[in-house]
Amino acid sequence: MPLVLRTSTYKKSYAVVIPSCELQLNQKVRFPVAVIGIAGYLGLGILAMKRAWRVVLPATAVGLGFSLYLAHIEKDVLRTWCIYCVGSLGVISLMTVLAIAANVFGGRQKAA
Repeated sequence: MPLVLRTSTYKKSYAVVIPSCELQLNQKVRFPVAVIGIAGYLGLGILAMKRAWRVVLPATAVGLGFSLYLAHIEKDVLRTWCIYCVGSLGVISLMTVLAIAANVFGGRQKAA
C-alpha cells in the first residue's frame, strides 16, 4: 500500500511514496535501473577498497547525476517517489561528499 505525503500546505498537491517503482521507471527510461544501480555500487565498492580515490570521485559524480536524473523522472513524469530510489540518492550523495574529502585530505601525510 502506498504512503501518501502532503507536499505543500498551500497547494493541493500530493506526492505518493511507493515501495518500489521498478516497473513504472523501467517503462519510462527503457533499461533495468536496479541492475545498473547494483553494478554501479559494486564497482564503487571495489574502487574504494583499492583506494583509487581519483577514479572514485568521477564515478560517484556520474552516479549522483544518474540518481538525480531518476529523481527528476519520478518527480515530474511519474509523480511518485520510490523509497529505494530516494534512499539511493542519499547514499550516492554521501559517497560523493566522502570521495571529495578523500581526494582533498587523502593524499596528505601526517608529520612525524
